Order: sequence, then C-alpha cells, then structure tokens
Amino acid sequence: MGIGQKPLTLLALFREHNEEFKKRIGVDRIQGTFDSYLRLYKHLTAFVKDKKGVEDITLRSLDKSFYDDFELFLCKNCGMKPKTVHEHLYRLKKMTRRAVSQGTLRRDPYCRLHPALPRRKSRHMKLEDLEKLMETPVEKPQLQFVRDMFIFSTFTGLAYADLKRLTTSDITRADDGSWWIHICRQKTDTPSSVRLLDIPLRIIEKYRDQRQGNKVFNLYARGYFIMLTRELGNVYGFDLTFHQARHNFGTHVTLSLGVPIETVSRMMGHMSISTTQLYAQVTDKKVDEDMKVLKANGFNATAKLCEEDFTVGKNRKRIARTT
Repeated sequence: MGIGQKPLTLLALFREHNEEFKKRIGVDRIQGTFDSYLRLYKHLTAFVKDKKGVEDITLRSLDKSFYDDFELFLCKNCGMKPKTVHEHLYRLKKMTRRAVSQGTLRRDPYCRLHPALPRRKSRHMKLEDLEKLMETPVEKPQLQFVRDMFIFSTFTGLAYADLKRLTTSDITRADDGSWWIHICRQKTDTPSSVRLLDIPLRIIEKYRDQRQGNKVFNLYARGYFIMLTRELGNVYGFDLTFHQARHNFGTHVTLSLGVPIETVSRMMGHMSISTTQLYAQVTDKKVDEDMKVLKANGFNATAKLCEEDFTVGKNRKRIARTT
C-alpha cells in the first residue's frame, strides 16, 4: 500500500485502525479496549481464511451474507455468548463506517443492521454460594488471593480495572473515623465513593506487606486472574466470574438491604440510575421481609373490607324466572 493510500481490504483496514489505536493508549484510549480489537482481528482473520478461503477480503465485497456468516461463526465455532457476539459485530460496523469516512466505500453496507443486544440482567451469585465462598478455606495460595480480591470487590463494588489501579491515596479517613474509597471509574470516568466496612478493611491490612509502590494490591495480569477465578469457582462447585462480585455489591450488599438506589448509583460510579436498576432485582427473601414489615405495621389487621350480600341478587333472579 503506497503512502497516503487507504486500505481497500477489511483486514488491512483493521490493522491500520489498531496501529492508530495503540498509539493513543494512555491518552484517550485504554489497553482493555485495544485487547478487544486484537481479539476481533484474530477471529476475523480465522473466519476469512478458514471459511472464505482467502487471505483478505475487499471492502466492496462486504455484504449481509458475510455479516450473517461471521455472526454464526462467532456463535458456533467460537462458542461466544450473545453479549460478546454483539460487541464484536458492533466493532465490525465501526470498520465499515471508517471505510466510508476514508472514501473507500460509497455507502456503509451495515448501516441498517443492528446486532441484537441481549436483555441485560444482574449476574449476582446465589447468597448461599457467596456464603460458602467466604466461609470455606481454600489451599492454593493464588486462589486464596483471588478469593480475597473477589470478596473485597463484593463489599466495594470495584471492577477489576479499578481494583488494579487502586492506590493508597484513593483511601481516606473521614472526621468521624470511617475509611472511604474515592476514585473515578476507568470505564466511565465517573466518581465513585464507597465507605469501607470491616471485611474490606481486614483484607487491605492482610496484604499490606505485599504492596509494590503505592498500589493497594499487587494484582495478577487480567488473563491469569480470569483463569484463577474460574479455577476458584470449580473448587467451590459453581461457575464464577470476577464481575459477579460487582453484581453482588449492587444486589446482596446494598439494594437488598434497603440502601436507596441513588446511593448505590453513587457508590458504583454509574452515569445513570437506569444502569443501577439492572441490579435492583428483588429476591424472594427481600419480598418476604418487606411483607413482614407490612404485616407488622398493623394495616392488615385494621383495614376493613366491604362484603356484599350475593344472596339478594340470587333471589331476584329466581323471582324473574318464575314470572
């Protein structure tokens, strides 16, 4: 490709995009998103070579058939869940929009295609599984550490990225003696303020001697951390992802215990309360507790119900029939 010439094929366009993106990491881009683009490029390369039998594909030959076939490839060959497939298709659409902006395509072949976004739902653990995780010891030191980080996130709502960059300066003591975490979330750049309860404070103290620099925790790399989290779940006998800890915070630790949704939204660093509402899935236990409160306040005992006498109506019908 000559100097100033724009890519005319999909994979070449993707490489150009990724090279530009990499240069902006730490400025206005983050490593995690770059890694997602690298994974999509890897899957696209495999699809084009293995399923289409070519080294690359021209941008002008992109059509709905290619889009549908790639979606099926991600689902069946790669075993991806709907949300992950949606994210990859969304980034593929960004490439065709880029081609239009560069003038190598007259029109975007995928402008009218909108990958189905699965209905979002809270992915918190069962309360009994969380209690088992907290109360049952595990032998492997690496799993002990991952379990403690999971529990810390359960009581603070921090995602992996925010936990990894948490520094001692992010933790402050208020005038009343309470300890707080004040950060801006990496994902949304919104402020998050969380009061530290006893359990996360004990975890901080437990790993104080292992600190490197000003980081509160010396976390493993993301890939290794994810692998250990899955292994930890296998040890306890249930599926486990680290992001479930954040859902635990939004459900078990806050909303289910009556913390107002506005407060939870502030603690979790959500840009909108509508995001926090995802976690507001009422459990049977919460419903039972709330109904007990309703019963206890005496309304059920003092309320009166009007009861009509249906025998009058029946007698009238009988009289009408006889006449």
